[in-house]
Amino acid sequence: MSIALCSRRDFVKATGLTLSGLIIGFRSDGAPATNGSAFQPNGFIAIDPQDGITLSIACPEIGQNIRTTFAMILADELGADLDQVTLHQSSPRNDLGRQTAGGSGSVRTQFVPLREAAAAAREMLIAGAAQKLGVSASQCKAEKSMIIAQNGGKMTFAEAAGLARSVPVPNNPRLKPNSEFSYIGKAKHCMDSLGIVTGKVKYGADALPENCAFAIVLRSPVYQGKLRNYDAEAAKQMSGVKDIVRFGDKIAVIATDTWSAINASKAVKVRWKNGANGNLDSATLATERKNAVQNPKQTVFKKGNFTNAYAGAKTTLETEFVVPTITHVPLEPPNCTAWYHNGGVEIWGSCQVLNRLYKDLPKMTGLPRDKVKYHQLRIGGGFGRKLATDYVEEALEIAKQVNYPVKMIFSREDDIRNGRFRVPDQYKFRVGLGRNGYPEAIEETSVRRALRKKPSEIVRLFRNAERKFSGVEAGLHAGPLRAPNHNITSFVEQSLINMMAIKAGIDPIDYQLALHGDPDAVSKLKWKRGPMKQQSHMCDLLKTVRKQSGWKQDSRYGYGVATFSGYGSHCALVALIPKNGGSRPVEKVFCAVHCGQVINPLGAHAQIEGGIIDCLGATLYQKITLQEGRVQESNFHDYKLLRMPEHPDVEVTIAESNEAPQGLGEVSYPPMAAATTNALHDARGRWFTELPLRG
Repeated sequence: MSIALCSRRDFVKATGLTLSGLIIGFRSDGAPATNGSAFQPNGFIAIDPQDGITLSIACPEIGQNIRTTFAMILADELGADLDQVTLHQSSPRNDLGRQTAGGSGSVRTQFVPLREAAAAAREMLIAGAAQKLGVSASQCKAEKSMIIAQNGGKMTFAEAAGLARSVPVPNNPRLKPNSEFSYIGKAKHCMDSLGIVTGKVKYGADALPENCAFAIVLRSPVYQGKLRNYDAEAAKQMSGVKDIVRFGDKIAVIATDTWSAINASKAVKVRWKNGANGNLDSATLATERKNAVQNPKQTVFKKGNFTNAYAGAKTTLETEFVVPTITHVPLEPPNCTAWYHNGGVEIWGSCQVLNRLYKDLPKMTGLPRDKVKYHQLRIGGGFGRKLATDYVEEALEIAKQVNYPVKMIFSREDDIRNGRFRVPDQYKFRVGLGRNGYPEAIEETSVRRALRKKPSEIVRLFRNAERKFSGVEAGLHAGPLRAPNHNITSFVEQSLINMMAIKAGIDPIDYQLALHGDPDAVSKLKWKRGPMKQQSHMCDLLKTVRKQSGWKQDSRYGYGVATFSGYGSHCALVALIPKNGGSRPVEKVFCAVHCGQVINPLGAHAQIEGGIIDCLGATLYQKITLQEGRVQESNFHDYKLLRMPEHPDVEVTIAESNEAPQGLGEVSYPPMAAATTNALHDARGRWFTELPLRG
């Protein structure tokens, strides 16, 4: 997933931080409504004598607690009292830089721009107040929403706001050193918690404009299928039904409530043209993938001489891995509410990609941008599903045909059967190890839908390598799912590394340390050098989890280790599984993470624990199957999430760091599957190379 980076110069241009003056009005574009006296030095901050301090949160809130995190950054650099600020969730705009919840990029791409915006506002407030207080700006500081002068004079931000409007925007505002932070680095509970539990915070599904109707959409049960014809006469006579409309190859049943819409949709008689995917089933596709890895069509990468190195290897191993199709199942299914009225359109949505919406909404709606009003509401989970905008487009297409507001919402069955799926994959490896397990030769074959010519992470460890490929279509609409690609490759590669260690008779953590270039581990294994330069962060994390987990010291448990580096962060995991069984599939997880400077430790821990739990559920249970091109799973009874009694105890350690903040939402998910299966091998004595484990 690409991350849209915003340079300081581009950010300054976009937000209006220029010497020409201040940006004052954003109301038509989704900014907080203020009166004309507001001090708005940029798109993030508004200070009004009546309304106080309002901070605009650019990125969508999807449960990662980004609203609190961004508010902490802005308030700290501004010198505001966080308890006195109001948070405003921004709608799609073109002046706030990155507005996407994906790729674990919110904090790492916005940290510096947010601080610079707040620092500029702080210096302007100080300059304006200093003149009034009769002192120089250097004799003032901003603290707890006050400008405080050395001579004892004080002025509130609200009072200083009017004076600051005439102050030129500084080119290079001073950023505070860490020692001056009041909030950054300290645990802060979610600022929206009270509003969430009392129902005041609204999610996309909560949008209910007056006279709102509800739409359920009938879509082809087969990917890329077409609508042949339909008969809706019986459905039209059912209680609560308002309209039944067609758009493209879909049918929307609109009613006064969701239940009536669902019931009426079942009464519509539809004939579909299944197309090429109508004959697909999971068993046939599994056979195709099996044959494909046995007889690959292409060699897409070569390094050294695999054939000779493999033939001369001291130790060899062959293995295959099978990874299934899965889907996102956010607890709030995709939905969007739209209303065409008064020559424009009003939209209530919960989408992860506001930058894309800003660009695409005029085309989607058929209206100029100034006629489109979009309300971004809190997202009840997405995990990548709401990076797509199909549900926004569907709601708009339905709303165009009626004269009242309409909420299009997926039922749980719709969500599971019409998602954006993680496509399956199958791998075959042949590995040759040298003396003391040194990685010498690897042949990797995969059948992923998309051709990847670059060497994979594990291939980079070997001096002699080949990657082979045979594409097998999934027969489903593909899309990114939490830690895209890594959620497959990390399981496969970290499992293979564990096999290599066991095959060579080496402790898995010692082996991981040596692979990551730890000098002591390399020396212990009598290697001349590690296969890569020392990865000091990862080596420290491996030593941390080895100590905290009591690695291999309790004979009641099987121990499994796995690592992951991505999104600028690093993670090491140890999972413990009871050898004699127990009420929980995994008893304990020890996780150490390096993610640069931590803004909110409480939120960081929640992100890490959430990734572990999410992946464990997929590892144990989740699998999408096809029969005659149709997804067979339909709800949580046959597409299971991990239940609370099954949750392992999780102990998280986050390394202290003054490096720039990095991504967290997707760093603990990738290694959890391999840590689990590696622990199972230690506990049961056999390898588990096909997921899900209990599906």
